[in-house]
Amino acid sequence: MNAMNASSSHKFESAVTTRILKLESASTDPWVVCTLDAVPIILARFSTRESAEQWQAGLRMKMRAA
Repeated sequence: MNAMNASSSHKFESAVTTRILKLESASTDPWVVCTLDAVPIILARFSTRESAEQWQAGLRMKMRAA
């Protein structure tokens, strides 16, 4: 059963690999953290890149702890 959990956890971690992008057309909160799936999903929006990086780092720490 532990092997299944480790496998599922690895799949989940791969599924939520994220990237920070700047949306040139956005007038407010142009920095986004999104998934790297075939169809990217915006997880959060920020006014500064630094805020986006902090949020992304927190997300990575939560994923490692899970």
